[in-house]
Amino acid sequence: MEIHIGETIRKRAKELRIGATELADMINTSRSNIYWLYKRKHIDGELLMKLSRALKFNFFKLYRDEMVLDEPNKNLKLYKTPPEDMNHLLLEVAELKEKYNVLVKSLKKKKK
Repeated sequence: MEIHIGETIRKRAKELRIGATELADMINTSRSNIYWLYKRKHIDGELLMKLSRALKFNFFKLYRDEMVLDEPNKNLKLYKTPPEDMNHLLLEVAELKEKYNVLVKSLKKKKK
């Protein structure tokens, strides 16, 4: 089953009663970009992380659940539905990574 991530994001925003303008404000983009995003079958991972936080839903889980193992990796153990604390940890790691990148940029500017 192919995932149409833009449509999935649109449905989640609708569930939460978040309009395109509000979602755009939440992720620092324009309303027209949100409409463009709703049409996309694939989007950048960093953008997907921002949307996951804004819409309080781990969109990466959709891809993990659809993952099919190659023959060389058949012994790799995957959880169909990971424990809830795992989802929380994945989002927390991504947030810390983003904060780290902001700090690094800030330090580079100060050195100049």
